[in-house]
Amino acid sequence: MEGIEDADPRGGSGARSGGHELERREWRLVERWLVFLFAISLISISVIALTLAALPLR
Repeated sequence: MEGIEDADPRGGSGARSGGHELERREWRLVERWLVFLFAISLISISVIALTLAALPLR
């Protein structure tokens, strides 16, 4: 069809995959937060364990 140009140069399939890219980026952000919270919890548990281990020595 002449005269009809697609606004998105990637075409229809590229426009559909754009939503998937947004979801993928969003899950990457969630994954980073989960890893961060896991690391903080490990550090906190280690500090509590070291504190409890050092209590009888006082």
